[in-house]
Amino acid sequence: MKIIGKYNPRFLLLFLTVLLLHSCIEPYDYEAETFEDALVVEATITDELKRQEVLLTRSFMVGGNTPAPQTGADVRITDESGNIFLFEEAEPGRYFSREEFAAVAGRNYRLHIVVAGSEYESDPTTLQVSSPIDELYARRTNYNGDDGVALFIDNYNSPDAARYYRYKYEETYKIISRYSNIFDLTYIDGEFVEVLKTKEETTCYNTVASNDIILAATTSLQENNLEGLLVRFIETGNPISSRRYSILVRQYALSPEAFAYYETLKKLAGADNVFSQNQPGFVVGNIYNVNDPEEKVVGMFNVSSFSSKRIYFNYSDFYGPQDSRPHFTDDCDIGTPSIIPQPREENLISLLEMGWVKYLGPSGLSGEDAGPYQVVNAECVDCTLLGTNEVPEFWLEE
Repeated sequence: MKIIGKYNPRFLLLFLTVLLLHSCIEPYDYEAETFEDALVVEATITDELKRQEVLLTRSFMVGGNTPAPQTGADVRITDESGNIFLFEEAEPGRYFSREEFAAVAGRNYRLHIVVAGSEYESDPTTLQVSSPIDELYARRTNYNGDDGVALFIDNYNSPDAARYYRYKYEETYKIISRYSNIFDLTYIDGEFVEVLKTKEETTCYNTVASNDIILAATTSLQENNLEGLLVRFIETGNPISSRRYSILVRQYALSPEAFAYYETLKKLAGADNVFSQNQPGFVVGNIYNVNDPEEKVVGMFNVSSFSSKRIYFNYSDFYGPQDSRPHFTDDCDIGTPSIIPQPREENLISLLEMGWVKYLGPSGLSGEDAGPYQVVNAECVDCTLLGTNEVPEFWLEE
């Protein structure tokens, strides 16, 4: 099995290089170039009936935080049957088709973008067909010397199906606060008062989409199958698996050209020093300026068959009572700060007002150094500082 590792595509925009991708996968030579502002396109339509999405941003210089969204674009997709699918901007730089549609096998599609007087197109692209994910499963294992839980997939295809794949995942995990109390403590009219909490702070959830891209190919195998493909590894000390965990894995079939594009990005991202002599500038995919072919455009328009699968597991499925359960918050020592007004940054009134601590209960103490109330760092009590107290619609308990 040929498995390609992970990279962060946002950081890659800092040093993308100019090259053209051909219909086969070949090594490329790169030349260093200075930074140039460029349109960046993320566009994958699938055979899933939905409002398809196109993301447009601008490349950004070293030292920048995030790419700026490209707003005000006219985006549409056409096919060889004369169909036109119009897109509208739902939020800055994010465009969705006005109507739901699904890509059809054997039909060519082309992306069209008009922005700031410039017109861009993609090469004609055909749907890459593959079988759905057969199995998604978790196992406790050792990976690169670390103990943890690994998430694997199996996928079995016919010989004429796609041989190149891209995977994304979205993980959701349950958070249980280390401490809980039904009361908050507030300071009203010169005295401390217990008030009943109005929101859930003990049980929360957090959902995180991967920034990585995982690629796999079956070209070196006798059969067109993927077995035991690692898509996520969670170290034993990572608290996201300390209660209940769920992962949704999405599979996209790629053309050889698209695979070469993402594989090249992965190789460039693996450089130890982006300021080295081998520093590249841009990587060009299958999108170009109609009137100015020399303009640098970053991105790849994909038409892919789509499959997804979700699983859940609990901490107790892989770890026993002898194992030390990791926590999201390690600094949860209970304190009894003074209620004396000075120094302000250390007294209880200020700590409560700034939201730095949460109330646990009376301490039974009094004096300048030890106050009558027990408190702890806020994130040790209030899980909404780490996630949301709204249960996801898809969430299932045991």
